Amino acid sequence: MLPNLHKLNKQPVLQPQAPSQLLNWLVASIVIGCALLTISILIWSLPRGFDITDESFYLLSYRYPDEYEASFSTFHLLIARGLGLVDCSVLTYRWLGVLANSLGAVAFAYSFARWERTVSPYTTRPTIITICYILLGSLLAFSIFPRTLSYNSLNTLLLLLAVGAVLQALSSGPKGRYWLLVAGVAVSLDVFVKPSTAFLIASSGMLLVIWSWQRHGIKVIVSAGVLLGLGVAAGLTFYFIRVQSPLVWYHNFVQETSVIKAHGGYGMRDLLLSYIKVAGQTILFMLYPMGPVLLLLLGLTWWWTRKSHLSINKPYPVVLALLVLAVVYTAWQAFTRQWYADSFSNGYQSLPLLLFLLILAVGILVVLPAVQVNTTHSKRPSQLVPVSIWLFSLPFLASLGTINDLRLNLLIDVGSWFALLLLISGIQARYLPVWIVSLLLLVPVGWAAGQIAWGTLINPYGLKQPMSKQTVPLRTAGFSTTLLVDSATATFFTQFTRLLTQNGFHPGDPMITLYDAPGLAYASGGISPGMGWYFSHRDVRNCHGLDVTKLAITKSYIVTTQPIGEIMQKCLNDKGVYFPEYYRLVGSLSSPHYSQVNIYAPIQAVP
Repeated sequence: MLPNLHKLNKQPVLQPQAPSQLLNWLVASIVIGCALLTISILIWSLPRGFDITDESFYLLSYRYPDEYEASFSTFHLLIARGLGLVDCSVLTYRWLGVLANSLGAVAFAYSFARWERTVSPYTTRPTIITICYILLGSLLAFSIFPRTLSYNSLNTLLLLLAVGAVLQALSSGPKGRYWLLVAGVAVSLDVFVKPSTAFLIASSGMLLVIWSWQRHGIKVIVSAGVLLGLGVAAGLTFYFIRVQSPLVWYHNFVQETSVIKAHGGYGMRDLLLSYIKVAGQTILFMLYPMGPVLLLLLGLTWWWTRKSHLSINKPYPVVLALLVLAVVYTAWQAFTRQWYADSFSNGYQSLPLLLFLLILAVGILVVLPAVQVNTTHSKRPSQLVPVSIWLFSLPFLASLGTINDLRLNLLIDVGSWFALLLLISGIQARYLPVWIVSLLLLVPVGWAAGQIAWGTLINPYGLKQPMSKQTVPLRTAGFSTTLLVDSATATFFTQFTRLLTQNGFHPGDPMITLYDAPGLAYASGGISPGMGWYFSHRDVRNCHGLDVTKLAITKSYIVTTQPIGEIMQKCLNDKGVYFPEYYRLVGSLSSPHYSQVNIYAPIQAVP
């Protein structure tokens, strides 16, 4: 049974189209070429730049896992203790970030390609094209987030492995139910990275299995559930033996959950209001400025294929001209509205732009005339619709629970949307002009490659200068390898570490960095007590870091990027850090990230 996306009408319909070998070769070359190009760009950028915010927070977490054991998400313990990757070089963790993203995408894409052939047997697309296409969607994460192995990249890896295992099971039928062991292990480990995602993926995946295998009887479904449960048990056993005891994990999880809900903006009301705001902004964006273009192109497609005396089997200049005008209009909106002015504006607008392109592509495929297909009816429930819904929902399942702007987090996991576009186009490809299907597939490819290049080379996350300016070698006490940075960053860190050394600081000493500058502690070899990142405007939560630290902090070095709040100052005094009475200012520096960085050393005669 070949699914049809259209309700048939009385208009003349297209005849099945024979695939063009030349066009297929051209599309394959572009997709593979873009994937190789973006990977090459990422690899070239790995030794360049140093982000003193998010990336440094992750690096501190891997360097001092014992100090940060009390954490809501223990992703860093999985890496440091589970895999034994403690205090590796910056370059190593960046390589691991790219490898984790790529491995998850390839495993998911391979499983998707195998499943696709079971629901759309006429699909002739080579698996390598499917892999490269989906890989491009997954690599979009590096256009707006750090390159280092992170909480998000580990969550994505485990999600894609679990989803890929479920698709493998669905492809094989009940005899492939042992794949659910793999899914169970993946979601169980994700419990310690992002619990909400683990629960949603496990429950939705099991519902798909039940729907697809219901005709095989209750014994098959029960055995599938048991295998999923055994996989979960295996993953939990590994974690509790290798990483952290269950009692310690439970105590820390309950404690940290209450803290972030009370003081971190993670309450249900906070999250709901944030999601509603982002949804409203995205809808407004789709209405204007992108709405007129969307309606124009979809309307023209419907009219041209039904009312015009011309055939759409030939790429008439007017069609291509309208597409070019749409691209020019979009580019004009992007630059006049400064969508790409910096890494954050780049991130906020990238997802709505991708949604526009995907809606446009799917919309054109839907409004084009279709052919009547001879079908054979079966009592077997179709997997096409529920799996399609699942693929569309995956970025949301991965993002729910974040306090970040959803437009940023959703873009991390849009590889499944690229898979969904492949699925729809594959079903329709035999009944539409091949040049139309190819063009609609290549538009997101071109955009993704450009977005990754822009976000990596021109507006890299956490850097004040493009990658072309990261040319000055820098190696400090906190770096086990040399990085290439811009000249201003190199000058700042050279002066910063010299001032610390001249005033008695040694690698391994506690350093409280207030605020938003974990990279200052990492680059100097210091330990940020209790938590790797002391956030601005979160002093109550910051005080909790001093509550759980295992360090003696009364003689901590203090570095400030803005005035210390009253709550934090009282908290320091309560912990025996008598600031500013028993501290002396040893230097003030300007940095590329902050107008002024003040460095305070403790006076030795602390009572």
